[in-house]
Amino acid sequence: MAEIPSALIQDATLVTNNSARSNALVSDDGGAACEGRFRYRTTGGGTSTLNLQVAASLDDSYQRESTGAVSPTSIYVWLDANSSSASRYHGGFRFESASLPPKGSTITVAYLEVYVWSASYADVKVDLHFEKAAAPAAFSTTAYDITGRSRTTEKVLWDATALGAGWKQSPSLVTPLQEIVDAYDATALVVIGKPYSDVNRYFDLRSYDHTTAPKNTWGAKLHIEWTSAGDWVETAWDAGSHETDDPFYADISGLDADTEYEFQAQLKNDAGESVWSTSEFFTTLATFTSPFPCFRR
Repeated sequence: MAEIPSALIQDATLVTNNSARSNALVSDDGGAACEGRFRYRTTGGGTSTLNLQVAASLDDSYQRESTGAVSPTSIYVWLDANSSSASRYHGGFRFESASLPPKGSTITVAYLEVYVWSASYADVKVDLHFEKAAAPAAFSTTAYDITGRSRTTEKVLWDATALGAGWKQSPSLVTPLQEIVDAYDATALVVIGKPYSDVNRYFDLRSYDHTTAPKNTWGAKLHIEWTSAGDWVETAWDAGSHETDDPFYADISGLDADTEYEFQAQLKNDAGESVWSTSEFFTTLATFTSPFPCFRR
């Protein structure tokens, strides 16, 4: 009885400014002759940009580590590093939007902006994570509401002193945000600040509730830029009769010049269709070059 086959992707060949040959091997035919096909897409379109700001009282909060007590409606967000857990404060900022980067996007720029309310409280040492969730909830008065949230494995250290008062920009958050975008089509993002215990530093920020009119004057901001891959285009099944170790290919035309493409291979036999292979990439030429040699008589 036949089993599902598998394909091994190979480098593209015969690449011009508007065409290429995608190649693969039958790594296992599953005991029956196979047909093959490919799919391809551009790896990135134009850059999208999004600027967000906390939009409600429960979109920012801070929590004392020792007791879990939270303050989601305070006029401040404290992100204090301290050797004592009673003086160590975790903070969080939530940003909700229907226009967040879609799953599979490539994050190119990301950073947090916060308003430091006084130069006397402008020293910071925290790890910045995102909450590891597709739709993180608004903050609440539930004890340990911040430290109880799942965090990204990736994080960014913000370690600085004497920043002064006013708007301050965090280090790049590209790496932890990419972890979210690789996993989810998120509807909201929560940045979590986890303070250190090896120093005593006070980093006190104005919150959404710091002023009555207009609200949200001083709430934290999040800036994101990203590129998104194009839609997959599938070639037709090649109606071949491929066996283990046989090569197969498809010639692709109508491509854009000077553009990177991703492509994958798939096989099918009497048992069914394989999963798509891993990806390979090629970049079309900027100007026309024939893939075939030209000879003069």
